[in-house]
Amino acid sequence: LIDLSAEKARLEKEIGKLQKDIAGVDKKLANEKFMANAPPEIIEEQHTRRGDWTAKADKLAGALEQLSSLTS
Repeated sequence: LIDLSAEKARLEKEIGKLQKDIAGVDKKLANEKFMANAPPEIIEEQHTRRGDWTAKADKLAGALEQLSSLTS
């Protein structure tokens, strides 16, 4: 048996953390100095991380939406 309100809170917390991580990568990628000095593989790694985190946040948001529809 799952405590729906606890699961919703967990998902919201994890989505918030991912959004914070995504914002950090966005800030780094918007930094001209970083982009000029970082090796291409590091820049690619940051793009990959952002993509992975965005996909995970979207998946969690979908799960949260489904949970919300169950409790409504």
